[in-house]
Amino acid sequence: MFKCYVCGHVQENGGRCSACGNLTVYYPLKYELKKIKATAMRANGIWNYRNLLPPVDRIVSLGEGSTPLIYSEKIRDDLKAGSLMIKNESVNPTGSFLDRGSSVAISYAISSKYKGIKCFSSGNLGASLSAYSAKAGIPCSVYATRKLITGKLYQTMCYGASVNFYDSLQDAVSESQRTLEGFYTTGESDTIFLSGLKTIAYEIFEQTTKLPDYIFVSVGEGGALSMIYSGLVDLKEAGLMGEMPRLVGVRVKNQSAVADDLFAQKINLKAAEKALNETDGFMVEVEDDEILKATAMLAKSEGLFAEPSAAVALAGLYRSSDESKIDQKANILYILTGTGLKDPVAIGALIDIRPKRNVAEVQLGKTKKAILEILYSKRSHGYEIWKKLREFEIKDTLPAVYISLSELKRDGLIKGENFTVKGRNIVLYELTDSGKRIAGLLLSM
Repeated sequence: MFKCYVCGHVQENGGRCSACGNLTVYYPLKYELKKIKATAMRANGIWNYRNLLPPVDRIVSLGEGSTPLIYSEKIRDDLKAGSLMIKNESVNPTGSFLDRGSSVAISYAISSKYKGIKCFSSGNLGASLSAYSAKAGIPCSVYATRKLITGKLYQTMCYGASVNFYDSLQDAVSESQRTLEGFYTTGESDTIFLSGLKTIAYEIFEQTTKLPDYIFVSVGEGGALSMIYSGLVDLKEAGLMGEMPRLVGVRVKNQSAVADDLFAQKINLKAAEKALNETDGFMVEVEDDEILKATAMLAKSEGLFAEPSAAVALAGLYRSSDESKIDQKANILYILTGTGLKDPVAIGALIDIRPKRNVAEVQLGKTKKAILEILYSKRSHGYEIWKKLREFEIKDTLPAVYISLSELKRDGLIKGENFTVKGRNIVLYELTDSGKRIAGLLLSM
């Protein structure tokens, strides 16, 4: 059965709720839920809860779930909290909590005889689904805007996914939802995918002798917050827990330069609002300087490196403490949703490395010099440049070449123009005026 955790309606099939139109999520049988604490949590991740997840014939897993709870002392003392636990989701296979949903969605797709996967992604989702698609041996097509964080793009490409870029969020989402024969469309608008995220709540219940007073979660699409709430509702209805923790959602105020991957469809925000209302929780807004400060604090105090969007919740915890919105000596749990290794720009900001945008300061290695010489003759796409580099006895991988192209574009030496050829998006690179001057100097040497 599937349940709408907004209005409470239960129906046989997933998708939209037939009563209120919100998304439904898999609703496990209560007698299965009661088995959760019958034995200690085992090591096989979310599939400990196979009977609480949508039925599948074949499991596609990379070892997601069973993530640790880390007890903080330094940040706890800084906040004057009773205790602070950090649920470290960054240790999931692709570095994100979304691996939980990807494992369930890909397992369902394979069991249902789909031949491929497609999704809209603002970053982590594409990387996660492409990894699990590679494990399952099926193609993955990702639709994204051009604002996709470089590290997450390269991670997605390394798993072999096809990445299709669009100028606007609306176009990317619209194209991702077009029917493609034999392909399963998934992500945080898919009830099967969302069901996998509920396992965070099941694990927290198993890992704690007493549930925390507050759970702090970063909010983008609203999927994590709403699914943690849904999992807690399951446990409460099964008679396994009493009073719920107060859920606190933290989002970025206005537009963000360091966590803009949180700005997407926000399709689960109504369910997230329900989660806050029903648990006497609240929403907090933070700004970029608070996010970077929280990221640095987490790394230097606890040895945990979060991407900025994952540190949003910790920034909100600091703000809530400063504004006396949480009880003193409260027991708090913070969900660290993703690793900082995905975001090189954020790393640079933390250790005070700034991109060199002045042409006079640009440092060019062998590969970049060769690319400029190639483009001095004619504009080319990435794959063509990669092949041409063999003539310079350069054997960089294709992802490494795209990194060089991205850096040259960042430094103002090249630009890219997008074309659609046979339904695929192609970027043709060419030199800027500054790039032509640099390339001319290289060729004259």
